[in-house]
Amino acid sequence: DFPGGFPGDKHNAFSHMSRTVAEEKAFICVHNLLYLRRDHPALRQGNYIHIFSDDRTFVYLRDFSGENTGQAPERLLMVMNNADQPRTVEINVGDTLLASATAVTKLWAINDATLKPGEKITLALPARSLSIYSVK
Repeated sequence: DFPGGFPGDKHNAFSHMSRTVAEEKAFICVHNLLYLRRDHPALRQGNYIHIFSDDRTFVYLRDFSGENTGQAPERLLMVMNNADQPRTVEINVGDTLLASATAVTKLWAINDATLKPGEKITLALPARSLSIYSVK
């Protein structure tokens, strides 16, 4: 719950001056994610393609062709780690749309991805995190 915004609320986290440190951190994170969504059509209109999942990790691709939109095509790799600890994940890409990838660049991530073209992508994921990579 993000406090404030209603008449009578004693604490209003919608005002910069009223936010706690934790509220400011959450506000900035959501703010940045909204701008990321605005700037990347794959996040709004891209097809969802499941790549990999297990009990702690979920990986999917947002594939935007750009066809009939006047916008450039875009592929984004979305990676969620729900584990309480960091982990490294290797994704076999041979039978996916990622098989033709020539570069994987961090867009919203702490760590770089390592690509072995046509074979695998290796990702070092922080605990309880979302990482987004641009795929060329």
